[in-house]
Amino acid sequence: MSALDTQVGGEHYKDMVIQPVEFIQKNRIGFVEGNIIKYICRWRAKNGLEDLHKVKHYIDLLIDLETEAVRIPSEFDLYNRDGTKGCINEASSAAWDAARREHPKK
Repeated sequence: MSALDTQVGGEHYKDMVIQPVEFIQKNRIGFVEGNIIKYICRWRAKNGLEDLHKVKHYIDLLIDLETEAVRIPSEFDLYNRDGTKGCINEASSAAWDAARREHPKK
């Protein structure tokens, strides 16, 4: 039995052809974008307008994060769509290295 066959806290994902977590993982989608997908997929079946407000909040958050003067790169910035490791350019590689020095994994 897969963890995808069990749902804690409701049935709102069980009837979907592909569950949001599967889509998010297979496409290497980041945390904020993943939450947007999760809440937009379930809003009618779970929390209604509350989930739509969460979608709006995460979109506003993503816009803020993407438009800051200095954005801390995420681990997903270093991977190509096919999953191979790569960098957009030398500047993003340098930004990644600097961010990792300032914010080391714990």
